[in-house]
Amino acid sequence: MADNVNYRSMLPPGTLLRRGMYRVERYLGSGNFGNTYVVSSPNYNRPLAMKEFFLNGYCFRGRDGRTLTLSPTADQQTFLVQREKFKKEALRLRGLRSQHVVHVHDMFEEYATVYYIMDYIDGESFADLLERTHTPLPEAQALNVMYQILDALDEIHRKQIWHLDMKPDNVMVDRNTGKVVVIDFGASKQMGQQGRYTGTTGILCYTPGFAPIEQVSQDLDSVGPWTDFYALGATLYNLLTNEMPPSFTQLQERKTVKFPSGVSKPVRNLILWMMSPNRAQRPQSVAAIYGYIAQNMKDSQQQQQYIGPSPQQQYIGPSPQQQLRPGQQYIGPTPQSNPNNPIGNISGRPSQRPSSLHPNGVKKPWSQKTALIAMGIILGVILLLVIIMSSSRGGLY
Repeated sequence: MADNVNYRSMLPPGTLLRRGMYRVERYLGSGNFGNTYVVSSPNYNRPLAMKEFFLNGYCFRGRDGRTLTLSPTADQQTFLVQREKFKKEALRLRGLRSQHVVHVHDMFEEYATVYYIMDYIDGESFADLLERTHTPLPEAQALNVMYQILDALDEIHRKQIWHLDMKPDNVMVDRNTGKVVVIDFGASKQMGQQGRYTGTTGILCYTPGFAPIEQVSQDLDSVGPWTDFYALGATLYNLLTNEMPPSFTQLQERKTVKFPSGVSKPVRNLILWMMSPNRAQRPQSVAAIYGYIAQNMKDSQQQQQYIGPSPQQQYIGPSPQQQLRPGQQYIGPTPQSNPNNPIGNISGRPSQRPSSLHPNGVKKPWSQKTALIAMGIILGVILLLVIIMSSSRGGLY
C-alpha cells in the first residue's frame, strides 16, 4: 500500500498531536479519503492507529509540513462534505461494541483537518493474505472468518448501520491472536430515528463484484442488511476460490457458479442465497443465517478450527442458541431433552439424586444391618418390661 506514495504529503515521524498525547511513529497507508499512521501515546501501553482526513487531489501540506491546505482549484464544498462524512465515520465506529469491529478511542481536529485514534491491528487483510499465498482458504477456516464477520455485522446492524463495503480488503486478521476484525466504514450509512439516513451525501460507494444491484444502481432506499449479506457471500466466495465473485448479472441469468471440489453443498447454497440478485430472497438478518447454519451445516461447524495462540482464545462463532434475540425461537434439543440428564443439569456432570431413591424413583428397602439393629432395640425393650414387672410382683408379697 505504501508503494508509489508521495511521502511529502504525509505527517513526518515524530509529529506530536493533541498537546503531545499522540506521537506519529510511522506511516501505514493511504486511501482516497485519508492517511493512516502508527502512533504511540503515554496513556496506552500499546501502539495505536491514527487516521487523518486527507482528500486525495484536494489537499497538500503547508510550509510547516503538517498543516493541511486546500488546493486553489479544489471544490471547497466537496471538501467540507467529505470531512463531515469522515467525522461521522469515526462517531459510528466509536458507538460500536464488538471485538470484531475496529474500536475508535478518540477524535479531534488539528492542523486544519480531522483525526481519529483507533486500535492498531498487527496483521494483514485477507486480500493481502490471498495475494501473498496465492491459495484459497480451506472451508473450515473460511467459515471461521465468516462467523466472526457475522458477529461484527450483528452489532453494526443493531445500530442501524450498513457497512456497504464488505470485502477481503476490509477484513483483517491479527497475526498475534488470529482474531478477525472488520475495518473501513467510509462507505457506511446509518438510518436515523425518522427512517432517513444521517449521512451528508446520498451517493453509494461500492466495489465491483462485492456490491448488489441496488447499491450499484444508487437505489439508497433499497439498501439494508441484505446489501451487506450479498457482500459477505461474495467475500466468502473469494476466500474459498481466490477468484472474483460472480457478477449479479451472471447470478440473475442463472449461469453456473463454479466452486472448488472441497466446498460442501450447504456452503455453496449459503453463498448463492446471500448473493441472490433479488434482495427480498437474501437473508434479512444475522439470525436467519445462523438458523440456516443450525439446520444445514452441523458437520461444517464441528470441523471448524481456529488458528490462534491458545485454546482459551479459540473463537468459532457463537452457536445459533447464543444468537437468539427476544421473540426468536431456537429449534433444537433443550437440556431437559437429554435422556441421560432428566433433571436438566447443563453442566454435563451426572445428576445428583437423593440417596434414599433408586434411579427409578422408588424408595430403597431397609438393609439387613438396619433391620437387626431395630430388632435388637425391640427385644431390649421387651426384656426391660419383664424385669420391671418381676420387681413389682416381689414388692406385693
